Amino acid sequence: MSGVALDANGNVYLDGFAGYAFPGIPPGDPNDGDSYLVKYAPHGDRLWVRQAQTSYTDSAAAIAIDAHGNPYVVDERFTQNNDTYTVVKKFNPNGALLWRREFRGWFTLPTSAAVDPRGGILACGWATNRSQNTDAYLVHYSATGAYLGAARLRTAARDNCGAVGSDRRGRVVIAGGTFTRFPGAPEPYAGGESDAFVAVVDSHMHPVAVHELGSPGFEQAYGLATDAAGRVAVMGFSDGILPGAPSTTPTGDFGYFLTVYPAL
Repeated sequence: MSGVALDANGNVYLDGFAGYAFPGIPPGDPNDGDSYLVKYAPHGDRLWVRQAQTSYTDSAAAIAIDAHGNPYVVDERFTQNNDTYTVVKKFNPNGALLWRREFRGWFTLPTSAAVDPRGGILACGWATNRSQNTDAYLVHYSATGAYLGAARLRTAARDNCGAVGSDRRGRVVIAGGTFTRFPGAPEPYAGGESDAFVAVVDSHMHPVAVHELGSPGFEQAYGLATDAAGRVAVMGFSDGILPGAPSTTPTGDFGYFLTVYPAL
């Protein structure tokens, strides 16, 4: 299982990767696994299950639910040529596939998805660049499946996107990890292996506002949430002592962090 989401009626959706077909589902390619989406009623009964059933290896990476209870699933697809790209699917609450879109051209590994204020879908993750480093990438589709654009966040080092969302003004917010100082960040790069970051980005993936959080160790953000007051909460993991954390925080092993920014 890779993701879980709850709709307004208390139904639970799970997605992930399965090496075999679920009961009642015709088997796909026996050499490859499939992504799946399962819906459970509030009392725990399984209502339905859907599997990709393609000739590729598809693994669900993220899930999001819109205001009408329609689930979006973002898959990571591996091909026979060792290529990988992003597949975005939208279902209705009864499990019927409404549309599917394939985002190709970059070697991408999706990690997160979120519904935008108009009911469209944002997906983000890692994209390999020509220097074999990674960039954070973002792809955007409307509620009807129209392609709204894609962009990469490029710095001089490795970057990734671990979480995506939108703030009270409808702006796109991403969080992830970086191996350098983000242009415009008021905080310096901490000099460790990786810093966590959170940024508001425009349609070209240019940071409009950004904060960086790091220690001499390794930090990575993989979750974010926003509220009506404009605050942005970011969570992730770290093996160092972060600014503002108690000096008694143990080091050497990975632990979780949570930080809240008043506004971006």
